[in-house]
Amino acid sequence: MNSTDEINRQIADISGQKNIKLVIGISPYRSTCILPPVIKQFKKLYPECFLVVEEHPTTVLHSMMDEGKIDILIDTPHHNTIDYTSIPLIKENILIEVPESWGIKGDEITLSDLADKPFIMVSSEQLLGRISRDLCLKNGFEPNISLECHTVETAHSFVIQGLGAAFVPELFIKYFDKKETNYYKIKDFQPVREFCVIYDNRKYLPLAAKDFIKILDNFLHGR
Repeated sequence: MNSTDEINRQIADISGQKNIKLVIGISPYRSTCILPPVIKQFKKLYPECFLVVEEHPTTVLHSMMDEGKIDILIDTPHHNTIDYTSIPLIKENILIEVPESWGIKGDEITLSDLADKPFIMVSSEQLLGRISRDLCLKNGFEPNISLECHTVETAHSFVIQGLGAAFVPELFIKYFDKKETNYYKIKDFQPVREFCVIYDNRKYLPLAAKDFIKILDNFLHGR
């Protein structure tokens, strides 16, 4: 965004204009889970605001943020704490999803019991992919990765077909179809990851963006 755009945004805020453009970056599964009710509430305040939702894996989103193509990023904290502010939203547990046909009982599982089972992993370029592989190693085995993909939704669809087990964020299972698979806590391990709203300190953050952040935070905390 150039300096002229920055000035126009400031003028729009001062004059009370609400017909601005706001670009939101978010992963596909979070977009499906979170954004519809949040945007519905936001549109009551800013009916003329033009929203663009960029849905990509974390690595792509962070690159777009660095290139100035995103106003608000909803993701794991940005590594650059000088130029970017990461406002914590919530922490989510990482669970293991397995095919129902495996017949596993209870609500938690010892991960090493799956050492001889096939795993479906998201790419190691993504935080979830790195966490997943690290959990297996901490439980004493190298995962037998039979499939690798780039989204949680795709991994979930493979589990439904009985092709293996996958690590999934807790938020995901609250909103997606649970038939033909089961979800378990990982015994003796409570892997969590934090996700935040991120914005560039070097750019003007319009009032619409600030209000969007407030609505998002209220939604996630049931307010």
